[in-house]
Amino acid sequence: YKNVGDAACTYHVGKDGRIEFPVLGSIYVEGGTLSAQRMRWGSKASSELSKVVQTGGTFILDGNTRPGIWMGEEDNQPCHLSLLGGELRTPTVNGKKTIARGGTHKGSFLGNGGKLIATAASPRPASDDNAPFFGWIDEAKVGAKGFTLDSQSFAVNVEQDFENEDAEEGVLVKAGSGTLSYSGVCDVSTLK
Repeated sequence: YKNVGDAACTYHVGKDGRIEFPVLGSIYVEGGTLSAQRMRWGSKASSELSKVVQTGGTFILDGNTRPGIWMGEEDNQPCHLSLLGGELRTPTVNGKKTIARGGTHKGSFLGNGGKLIATAASPRPASDDNAPFFGWIDEAKVGAKGFTLDSQSFAVNVEQDFENEDAEEGVLVKAGSGTLSYSGVCDVSTLK
């Protein structure tokens, strides 16, 4: 999937009648490039899981004046992001109405082989809820293949607890020359 030059482009995963995704709301990025201004999922009040799984390729959310990824636009819909390979380039990955923020839906994340690359400094402006580069997700697990947080040259903040993926010794890697400020509990086996 690729979108070029549409300033108002937003992918709504699981939102009725938007961008031709099924009601269940799943996107698989296996190669190539998927590009948009921003992405929100869990946009339908439902108990069905909305998910994004990336195993390769490049996923670019380049709306520097907007949040990149909001998980959970509506209450009660569980959302999941798996970054198992490739690069995800975005200003933010955040839970919007997660339990961690006082909402009622569960947001979960698994990083096991992929790289999350900052495209802007954080925290974001008040208009974006002062969103951190990565945070406010109820459960964030890191696997043995590693999860890389790349600040590039930006000063970014992460407000997130991390733990090992079940039956694995997770590896959390910081890359890039920019400062990464961290608040949260990190129970991952290896930090690099």
